Amino acid sequence: MALAGGEAGAAQRDALVERDVVPDARGLADDDAHPVVDEQALAHVRRRVDLDAGERPRGARDGARQDRDPGAVQRVRDAMGQERVHAGPGGEDLDRADASRGGVACVGGGDVAADLSGDAGQGAKAEHGYTVDPSVALSALILHGWQGSGPEHWQTWLADRLRATGDHVRYPELPDCDEPCPDRWGAALRGELAALDPGAERVAVCHSLGCVLWLREARTLDPELRVDRCLLVAPPCPNAGVPELEGFFPTGADREAVDVAAGVTRLVCSDDDPQYCPGGAARHWVPPLGIEYDLLPGAGHINPDAGFGPWPEVEAWVRGDRDALGAVAQAEGAKNGVET
Repeated sequence: MALAGGEAGAAQRDALVERDVVPDARGLADDDAHPVVDEQALAHVRRRVDLDAGERPRGARDGARQDRDPGAVQRVRDAMGQERVHAGPGGEDLDRADASRGGVACVGGGDVAADLSGDAGQGAKAEHGYTVDPSVALSALILHGWQGSGPEHWQTWLADRLRATGDHVRYPELPDCDEPCPDRWGAALRGELAALDPGAERVAVCHSLGCVLWLREARTLDPELRVDRCLLVAPPCPNAGVPELEGFFPTGADREAVDVAAGVTRLVCSDDDPQYCPGGAARHWVPPLGIEYDLLPGAGHINPDAGFGPWPEVEAWVRGDRDALGAVAQAEGAKNGVET
């Protein structure tokens, strides 16, 4: 008996597709995607690159050397000495009558002497007879007196002026300047002279007891300690009556002694220095030393109390630009009976 709706058929299923199964070697996104090198790859008949780096490479640089001892730092003075030009009319200038053409006009019939000393670069000979070479640097030693020289003193001013132009300056504070010892000051003097530049013009500038120190040591200075020029300003006398100075006298200095210590020695003093030289420094020192001197009237001890702070004349003398510092008096011959 047939049922309504027809005969039930078999259950419907998905069609089976017959395919080959291929493995998926692509991997997942999180897998390492770098190329795979087959370590057992077959030999290739073509040329290939040898990937074997061989031995470990050696360093190409050299090893560091041992540290080198730099040694002491050498002080360098100025590379160029001060140029000094002594201007003057030449003979060719005097031959031209017309000043508009570069000649020298002589007014009132005055005589003008031509300066025919030659090229300034070869050195200028000053009136004092020694030659100042502008290509040679300056090395100066400044020696103070009893109790030192303060900031207002002309010696301090001079040291600053010379240093400002690059000159070599020794301006020491001598030991125990309030209670000076001749032997200790003498040793300090030799040390300072040895420190001056041997290749420069060497100049010593002494004041007060520094002058007496110089005269006391002058005869015994070694030749290599000799200076070219020395200036003695306001030296005290043995009869000053200052106990701190008495140990420096007598000096035993004479003309031979000052010539041993310096090529040129000059004295500068006043006519009224009762505290340190009641009889006058010129009267006491010039006869036995036989040196030229400058007398400065009313200048006292030639220190700040006497108005000597900035002193352009002494700077000009140190630089070799002038011979005298005041009214020049002729040197007297040595006289007997004067104790120095």
